[in-house]
Amino acid sequence: MTDRHEQRHPGPAGPDPAPPEPSGAVHPVPDVLSYLAGRWRVHRSVADLGGGGRGVFEGTAAFTGGADGVLCHAEEGTFTWRGTARPARRAHRYLPLGDGTASVAFEDGRPFHLLDLRTGRWTARHPCAADRYLGRFTVLGPDRWQVVWTVRGPGKDVRMSTVHERLRPVVPPGVWSPGRQMSHPTSPPGDPRDPGQTMERSGAR
Repeated sequence: MTDRHEQRHPGPAGPDPAPPEPSGAVHPVPDVLSYLAGRWRVHRSVADLGGGGRGVFEGTAAFTGGADGVLCHAEEGTFTWRGTARPARRAHRYLPLGDGTASVAFEDGRPFHLLDLRTGRWTARHPCAADRYLGRFTVLGPDRWQVVWTVRGPGKDVRMSTVHERLRPVVPPGVWSPGRQMSHPTSPPGDPRDPGQTMERSGAR
């Protein structure tokens, strides 16, 4: 029986890998493209479960609008494997399906998997020749989500755990933003016109 959070693809016979699901509350996402749009800090840990190698990717990802409502994903950063660092990048295309979900494709247009985060969780499977990819997506909050991919195949047993944290625009000094208190430049201390005091009295943060 297929879990309602899962997307199944036909693939080679054999047991599916099963990365652990994060515990705790999840954050439902009514529209995956609206949620992903923007820039994210990316941290990925990679483990060769068979050979014992470990690697880390640190970088950023940008989800930007393209033609026909497609969301273009571009990730860039540095991947360090067994102590050797090198630049790394990858890209995908997220095609809207009209119900808040998306079809994810590789940069060259080849299909990858479906993505439905309306419950806050999703499991995707992708066969690639003799390899089997299984990904568990979990939305941890309005500005944080995680995906754990496990890849198994002939001579391959790899787990990649990635956490995305939303990057907020930097507000220049002297520009008001929610959570920042600013004083009117001509208002003396204690002046009721001081917007910083007004915000403080109202409980705004």
